[in-house]
Amino acid sequence: MPAEEYTWERYYEDVFRRQKKYNNNLAVRIGELDSRTAELQAQLDRITNSSYWKLLAPARKLYGRLRGIPGTEPGAGAGVNAGDDESVTGEAPAPSAHDAFDPYERRLWAYEDYYAGWMAGDPWEQKYAEYRESGMSRIREAGFSVVCMEDCKGIKPPFNIDDAPKWIIFVNRQGRLADGYAERFGTILADHPEAVAAYADEDWEYETVAGKRRIEPWFKPDWSPDTFDSFFYFGGVALLRTDFAIRADWLGSSDPFANVYDLFLQAAEKAGKTYDDARIVHVPQVLFHNDADAKFGIFGGNASKPEDDYAAWKAACDVIRQELGTGRLTWGSDERFDEIKKRSFKRRCMRVRFLEGQDGVTRHVLRDNGGEPLVSVLVLSKDHPDVLRCLLDSFLERTDYHNLEFVVVDNGSTDANKSEYESVIEDFCGGIPHRYVYSPMEFNFSAMCNLAAANATGDLLLFMNDDVEIVQKDWLRLMAGCATMPHVGAVGA
Repeated sequence: MPAEEYTWERYYEDVFRRQKKYNNNLAVRIGELDSRTAELQAQLDRITNSSYWKLLAPARKLYGRLRGIPGTEPGAGAGVNAGDDESVTGEAPAPSAHDAFDPYERRLWAYEDYYAGWMAGDPWEQKYAEYRESGMSRIREAGFSVVCMEDCKGIKPPFNIDDAPKWIIFVNRQGRLADGYAERFGTILADHPEAVAAYADEDWEYETVAGKRRIEPWFKPDWSPDTFDSFFYFGGVALLRTDFAIRADWLGSSDPFANVYDLFLQAAEKAGKTYDDARIVHVPQVLFHNDADAKFGIFGGNASKPEDDYAAWKAACDVIRQELGTGRLTWGSDERFDEIKKRSFKRRCMRVRFLEGQDGVTRHVLRDNGGEPLVSVLVLSKDHPDVLRCLLDSFLERTDYHNLEFVVVDNGSTDANKSEYESVIEDFCGGIPHRYVYSPMEFNFSAMCNLAAANATGDLLLFMNDDVEIVQKDWLRLMAGCATMPHVGAVGA
């Protein structure tokens, strides 16, 4: 097949078929193994339940004591009948940790731990999997000064700018830099000699008998100025050039995170004015590991940690995901950072206001225009007045933005539906400026949008399908607030 005929759609279809075939073969194999396991368990049950086996129980125990072998009964501690143990205590053996979770979920985890698989295939991760301290690594690390964000409080910065190396790395206290971080940062930054600030990806880890287990990666976006104005998405590891830190103003707050955020906002104002500015660098590698147990006390010490690896993994992941859902794993969006953001926007000659999201977690930064710019709502529709009625009903009932006009373009409904359209629009938009543009034509989405825009008088144009329904009252206020930012051309929800 010629290359130009092999589309992305065809590629993903091929991938889907291969994966489906693999999954089917895997399901058959799992079924065979389950069947074989059941056969072996049945054989074991026949042996352990036989009279002969029970008669030999005292001899087996004596033999075990003489040899110093604990738990000689087959299946002991695993929920399998251990012969005469139940008759002695009068109780069935306690269920193991394996019985606390769904066997299917456990099986999925056993061969589909995607993050572990990703680390096993990532060349950077493999290169430093067995990394150890060396003289060369210490030379590379001499180019970085590591500072805990929690120490960045007070009227003076917690680092000596005169003696600091080229880069200052700000990290969270409850975590550690990845092995080989200096070489990995240095390799990327060598390609960006003009860089002023940088940040990397991170994950979480906890201790196991076999070592540290890493979970829940946070793969961050490339430089995103709007996201950074919303919260400190650089997270637990962020770099700043020392020569810029010398020129920047130190906030001097008693809140260390406010000082750090303000410092990087100044860097963003100077260097990261656009999303493609090469002076703010995202290093796409996991270079910081947050300590899950130290942060949340998931296990309360090694003594209370589940012996079963899956149980520990699930407990840690559940806690982190719950914290993520409440917004407590990131910082910089709540009210205590409003003033430093206002000052940052003032330096950029903009006034902003803050709007709390309906979920009680998110907090939006919007341009303060001193009022509501007129929004022209442009809707394309034909022969479905009932659908338009649903849209207008939800729009006007649930939207808290009021400076509106409606333009409905109909490219050739029947006479009956045309009359129905006029009636629906008049019923819902009687007190709001509106236009019903009836222009029979072949369906041409672009031409119809242009026709609607030509009949609009608003400062902002809102293009809407007629088959949608509004569910959140502040949706248009958020979109309009973003659309009036000087660097924004279009906003999508």
